[in-house]
Amino acid sequence: MNNLVKKTIRNFIKDESGQTTTEYVLLLLFVVIAVRAVGGQLKDRLQGIMNAAFGKTEQYINDVNE
Repeated sequence: MNNLVKKTIRNFIKDESGQTTTEYVLLLLFVVIAVRAVGGQLKDRLQGIMNAAFGKTEQYINDVNE
Protein backbone atom coordinates (compact mmCIF):
# COMPACT_ATOMS: atom_id res chain seq x y z
CA MET A 1 0.00 0.00 0.00
CA ASN A 2 2.78 2.41 0.94
CA ASN A 3 4.61 1.68 -2.31
CA LEU A 4 1.42 2.33 -4.26
CA VAL A 5 1.04 5.77 -2.68
CA LYS A 6 4.68 6.63 -3.35
CA LYS A 7 4.38 5.44 -6.96
CA THR A 8 1.18 7.43 -7.48
CA ILE A 9 2.75 10.61 -6.08
CA ARG A 10 5.90 10.09 -8.15
CA ASN A 11 3.84 9.63 -11.33
CA PHE A 12 1.73 12.66 -10.47
CA ILE A 13 4.80 14.85 -10.07
CA LYS A 14 6.39 13.60 -13.30
CA ASP A 15 3.18 13.98 -15.34
CA GLU A 16 3.29 17.20 -17.35
CA SER A 17 -0.04 16.85 -19.11
CA GLY A 18 -3.10 18.82 -18.06
CA GLN A 19 -2.88 21.12 -15.10
CA THR A 20 0.47 21.90 -13.61
CA THR A 21 1.45 21.08 -10.06
CA THR A 22 1.22 24.75 -9.17
CA GLU A 23 -2.39 24.86 -10.27
CA TYR A 24 -3.16 21.79 -8.19
CA VAL A 25 -1.51 23.36 -5.15
CA LEU A 26 -3.53 26.55 -5.62
CA LEU A 27 -6.73 24.54 -6.01
CA LEU A 28 -5.94 22.55 -2.87
CA LEU A 29 -5.18 25.76 -1.00
CA PHE A 30 -8.53 27.21 -2.06
CA VAL A 31 -10.37 24.06 -0.92
CA VAL A 32 -8.61 24.08 2.45
CA ILE A 33 -9.45 27.75 3.01
CA ALA A 34 -13.09 27.18 2.02
CA VAL A 35 -13.44 24.16 4.30
CA ARG A 36 -11.88 26.01 7.23
CA ALA A 37 -14.16 28.99 6.62
CA VAL A 38 -17.34 26.90 6.81
CA GLY A 39 -15.95 24.08 8.94
CA GLY A 40 -17.76 25.03 12.13
CA GLN A 41 -21.08 25.47 10.37
CA LEU A 42 -20.64 22.21 8.50
CA LYS A 43 -19.76 20.36 11.69
CA ASP A 44 -22.84 21.70 13.49
CA ARG A 45 -25.12 20.86 10.58
CA LEU A 46 -23.77 17.32 10.21
CA GLN A 47 -24.01 16.76 13.94
CA GLY A 48 -27.66 17.89 13.87
CA ILE A 49 -28.45 15.53 10.99
CA MET A 50 -26.78 12.60 12.75
CA ASN A 51 -28.55 13.35 16.05
CA ALA A 52 -31.90 13.48 14.27
CA ALA A 53 -31.21 10.20 12.46
CA PHE A 54 -30.12 8.42 15.64
CA GLY A 55 -33.10 9.85 17.53
CA LYS A 56 -35.54 8.54 14.92
CA THR A 57 -33.80 5.16 14.89
CA GLU A 58 -33.97 4.93 18.67
CA GLN A 59 -37.64 5.93 18.63
CA TYR A 60 -38.40 3.29 15.98
CA ILE A 61 -36.62 0.58 18.00
CA ASN A 62 -38.50 1.59 21.14
CA ASP A 63 -41.82 1.51 19.24
CA VAL A 64 -41.08 -1.94 17.85
CA ASN A 65 -40.12 -3.31 21.26
CA GLU A 66 -43.38 -2.08 22.89
